[in-house]
Amino acid sequence: MDKRGQVTIFIILGIIIIVAVIVGLILSKTFQKSAAEAQFDASASFSEQVNYVQKHIEDCIEEKLTETIPYFANKNIETEEEYKEAVAYFVNDRLNSCLDLNQFTGLDISKDEEREVTIVLDNKRTLLSATVEFNVKITKEDNSETLSKFYAEKSLIGEK
Repeated sequence: MDKRGQVTIFIILGIIIIVAVIVGLILSKTFQKSAAEAQFDASASFSEQVNYVQKHIEDCIEEKLTETIPYFANKNIETEEEYKEAVAYFVNDRLNSCLDLNQFTGLDISKDEEREVTIVLDNKRTLLSATVEFNVKITKEDNSETLSKFYAEKSLIGEK
């Protein structure tokens, strides 16, 4: 009877730890987004504002790459090509969930909905990188610039 009680306690503790980790991850993403939004300065030069937009998009791509690592870890994917195609689809499909361009007040930003995502896995299979191509047109008063290529990478062996 004591063993059943111990098992129940360990199961409850395990659930509490998992919930705490999930809540911690959600809160850390919220704080990261708030910090990125705070960094945008509406009075900065146009080129600095364009750099903020580019960084936001590349951070979003990196976030989606990070999400793919545990998602595909236990999937039965036969070849490297299948893996890269699956990751490209995942990134492209979920990119809009973190791509909030409305936060950049004072800028008129339009983007293409069609995107081309290219995934590269290095020879040692330790680094996953994504190049996402789509047009993002940024306009402010008489200034206009179009960004079209964004890059992000994620280590597959953990942070150093």
